[in-house]
This record gives sequence, C-alpha cells and structure tokens, in this order.
Amino acid sequence: KQSRETFLRDYYVSVNIDTWKVPTTTQKPSLLHQMCTAAKRYRNILASNYYFPLAIGQEEEKDLQETMMNQVSTTNTTADTPTNEEGTQNSYQVDLIDLETLESLIEEQRKNDLEVDDEIQTQNEEINRANGTVFVHRIELTRMLRMKTPEKIGESFKNFYISFKRADSHAVIRPFYKNDAYRIPSINDSTQVQKPDMLDISRYHQGFRPNQRFSLTGKMVLETKLTFDELKTKLEPWLQKNYYEISLSECQTEELVTIGILNHSSFTLNRNDLTKSLKAMIRTQAKELQFEFSIRLDQWFCNAGVNGGVPMLFVSVERSKIQEGTAFFCKLYNGENNKVPDGYKLWFIPTYQIDISDEVREKIGQEQRSWRSAEVACYIYGFQDISSSIKLKSGSQTTIRNLLLSFPNGDPASTRRTLFHGVDRDSRKNEWIFVKYHVDDSDLFQRRARRLAYDLAQLVEVEELPRLFRNPELGLEFGGEITKTY
Repeated sequence: KQSRETFLRDYYVSVNIDTWKVPTTTQKPSLLHQMCTAAKRYRNILASNYYFPLAIGQEEEKDLQETMMNQVSTTNTTADTPTNEEGTQNSYQVDLIDLETLESLIEEQRKNDLEVDDEIQTQNEEINRANGTVFVHRIELTRMLRMKTPEKIGESFKNFYISFKRADSHAVIRPFYKNDAYRIPSINDSTQVQKPDMLDISRYHQGFRPNQRFSLTGKMVLETKLTFDELKTKLEPWLQKNYYEISLSECQTEELVTIGILNHSSFTLNRNDLTKSLKAMIRTQAKELQFEFSIRLDQWFCNAGVNGGVPMLFVSVERSKIQEGTAFFCKLYNGENNKVPDGYKLWFIPTYQIDISDEVREKIGQEQRSWRSAEVACYIYGFQDISSSIKLKSGSQTTIRNLLLSFPNGDPASTRRTLFHGVDRDSRKNEWIFVKYHVDDSDLFQRRARRLAYDLAQLVEVEELPRLFRNPELGLEFGGEITKTY
C-alpha cells in the first residue's frame, strides 16, 4: 500500500522544456509519456469515477464492471459498442441519446409533473374539506369615490389582511397567478405582512394600473371559510372606512389577461348587457372553444385624450384561453361583420404581446376620441324591455332594439341610412333607455322625435302596442341630450 505522499506525488507530472540552443533533447520522459504512464497505473480509479474511457483487458473490464455496479444503480439504457477504423470493437461502452426524441421526453416529464401537482392540490383540497368547507374567492377592489389615497399599496395590503384575519381566523391570501401556486407561499399569518416593504405584493395583488404604488384597487385571491356575502358583511367596516367596494371577478378559475381593446365604443354603452349577449354566443360554441372573459372601462394612454388618456373598453380572457378569445373577438368585431350582438358595431384591436408604436397608439386614441365626440345620446322613457320581441305588420318578429336601429333617417341628402346607431338601457334606471345618433343629425332628431311614437306604432299590429309601449295612451317621454366632448 502506497503512502499518502507517494500517492499524491504520482499524480503530478513535470513539464520538460527543450531549449533550441542545444543540439540534443533531454532524455527525461515527455509530458505525454508521463500522462500515459499515470493513466495506466491508476486506470481503475479513473474509470470508476468516469474521468475518461480506457481500453482495458477482459479480466480488468470484469473487475471494473463489478466496481461500477457497486457504486451506481442499474438503469435501462441503450448501449452500442462502437468500432474503430479497423473494424475491431472497443472495450468501453457508450450511452447514446436520441436528440430527436428529447423534446417529447421533456414534454412527457412536464405532464408527469403537472399530474403530481394536481394530485397534491387534490390532497390539499381533501384535507381542507376534512377541516371544514373552504371557499376560494377571486375578488376585485374598487374605489367608491374617484379619489387618490396617500397610503402606499404595502400599508393598504397589510391593513386589509389584518382586517381579513379578524373577520375569519382561516384567512389566507393565495398567490394571484395560477403558475405561482406551487412556488410562492400563501399568506396565512399576520406576521408575514408586518414588513410589507420586504414582501413582493405583485405576487398576491394585480393592480388596475401598471407599477401601481398607491391604493389597493385591483384583484386578489382569498381563501376563507366564509361565503362571499358573509365575507363582504364582515369586511364592511374596513371597506367603508377606506372607501372601497368588493366584488367577485368574472372568472373564478384563473387570472384574466388583457388581450385587446374595443374601439368605437359609446360612452353610454351598457357593458352588462353586452357581456351577457357575448357569453350567450360563446356558450353556443364547441366546449374546447368556450372561455371566460371580462370587459372593463379603462384609460388608453396617449396624447389625444384628457390627462393623457382616452376612455376605452379593454377585453380580458382567462390565461389558458388567450388564443381562443383573441380569435373570437377578431372575427366578431373586424369592422366588416354586421351581425353583432345588440347592434354594437365595435372594432377589436388585439394588444397581447404586440409592440404598438407611439404613432399607432395616438391614431387609435384619436379614432376613439373622434367617434365619441360625434355621438349624441338622448334619454327616452315609455318603451317596454328593449330585448322583448314584437310582431310587425309584415308578419316578421323583431325586438324593440332592432326596430329602433332600423328606424329610417328620412333625409335623402344624408349618408346615414338609419337615424339611430345605438340603443342601450340606462344602467341606473332600467325603465329609461338611450338612443344614440350622429351630432350632424341633431336637428333631424328634433323634428322626428315629435312623431317617433306614432311612426313606430304604424309598423306593428294594434294588439302589439302594449308590448311596445309601457302606456300606449301616453306614448314617449324625452329627457335631455348628452354628448361627450374633449
């Protein structure tokens, strides 16, 4: 057995440099010769630790294989014995990997990981059910008044969770994004929010504004043993004190991602009616094409608007259905399709992962601004539900909304064939409606308004009049005109 000094010394080789000044070279072993000698002497150690393969004899190969079997577990690999140029087989083994199947192997492993994650989630849900019913609410916080708060988002988040914990001892704020569920810990104790500046709040809260520093307006995922109505009641003191309103998000399964905007949207457009009509259309599609979505009113930042923005409708869909949602809205609101729900001739502009230049952004904002500036809306009272169906004298069936949208302009010099381009319910008073027309047709509307009830009555059967008007004897009552200028 060699001593430690001899063993270590044998691993070193001395570099001999021949000088060109002498006619003969040194007689000492060359560097390559020393390395080969060391490799041959310690081949068992080098081979067993996989430094490099060595050509060895049959007896030594048998001993080496026994050594390797004792060190590693047996795996099923495809081993081929390569041959050299002379056709003889080398005595070492090489594991070959088919790079063409590597992508499929990685995808298979990802699926296995997802199955494990789903299994863990199922086990956690079963544990929660065993401990009592647990609800997961995706909520939205909005301001009751359009006012700015001096409190930073970190302090607001801390105070909200403390109030949430007082309302329910089981209170948990989950990571907002579904992909973070197994990477980011949930907040289930007040000590976790004592130093909010050290907490990455963006993992738990999605603000309505990019890089939001103040106010807690935005979305969160709450886990609680309370129903949403019970939770809302217990959080009411904090909500009233800080001027917040709480509501459930449109999608309760995963986060929503903004995919685009709807241009040519009226300032009196009833988003609730539009959302209901669109959801009814989506439910008629194949199951794999269905998706959840929301439509919100927000600012399109550009120089064309007031205070650096133009009010615009933003469309958001669930993250796993971005492609399906984008394809649906692009096909429906392409600027040419006239078969649109409730007669809203909108123009969808996709924005998800699209780099929009400042010049294009200004043109989009200017287009929306021009559309709203040219629109006038007038209150009218006296119609039944504008979605109800009535029978015309021609024998066809239509809705009150479609009847108004098809009401002729009556001016042969006008380029607009119909008088109204939009009809909406008032979201605050359902018995009132808005009829919308171009600002250039204001005088024409004033003349036609006096005979509007009479002209409409001539188009329907007499027995259908109670379905058209709330009171056929009184007719219609007109309110004021509204316009939105910049």
